[in-house]
Amino acid sequence: MNQLNKITDRHCAGGDDSNSFSLVTRPGSDKAELVTMVELDYESSHKKYDLVVRAASPPLRTDAHVEILVTDVNDNAPVLHDFQVTQLLRCIQLVLGAGVDRSVH
Repeated sequence: MNQLNKITDRHCAGGDDSNSFSLVTRPGSDKAELVTMVELDYESSHKKYDLVVRAASPPLRTDAHVEILVTDVNDNAPVLHDFQVTQLLRCIQLVLGAGVDRSVH
C-alpha cells in the first residue's frame, strides 16, 4: 500500500452508541477489530446499536454507518427438577393406560 494513502486513524466517530464499542488495531496489522465496551444482552431492552466508524489518512477520511443487532442465543439451558419429570412420566403413563409406577422418582 502506498504510504501516502495508508490509514493512520480508525475510531468510532459518532452514532448513538459510539461509546459502547471501540476499534482495536493489533501492532503490525492494517485491520481493526470492533470490540464491545458493554455487555450485550438480548434480554435487555437495548437490542440495536448504531455507530459511525471513521477511517482516515489525512487529509482524506471516510465514514461507515454500522448497525449491530443483538440476537437471541439460548445461553441458559433449561433446568428440570425431579418432581417435574416424575409428574410428566405419571401423566404419560395414565394417558397410555399403564397405571402409575410408584418407584419413579
